[in-house]
Amino acid sequence: DVIICNDSTALPGQAQAAENKGLKGKVIVTGYATPSAMKGFVKNGTVPVFGLWDVKVQGAMASYLAAYLAAGNTFKVGDKIDIPTVGKVEVLPNTVLDPKAPTSENSGVVLLPERTIFTKDNVDNYNF
Repeated sequence: DVIICNDSTALPGQAQAAENKGLKGKVIVTGYATPSAMKGFVKNGTVPVFGLWDVKVQGAMASYLAAYLAAGNTFKVGDKIDIPTVGKVEVLPNTVLDPKAPTSENSGVVLLPERTIFTKDNVDNYNF
């Protein structure tokens, strides 16, 4: 009843397979991929909704954090940083991505605050 695609190459491939087998609208296909790879499948109803990060938000966060560090600031796991136009983010331990990752107060990760959800109503607003 459901195909969940965990990476950006699987989603368009599985969507195409569903179409080829005549399963459009009969099986749910969802996952993560770029809007450009999925636009046709979203518009024709094969994949009504999928998600991914917004590259503009990702770029804004990376640029701000790089400038923040270049200005002599530091941060550690547990710190919260207010990024203009994005909001407050927290430096998390590396184990949020890999439970076996080494941990250190001075080595962490900042995740995007939310994924962007793409539908037929907004997929044309993104060009990546």
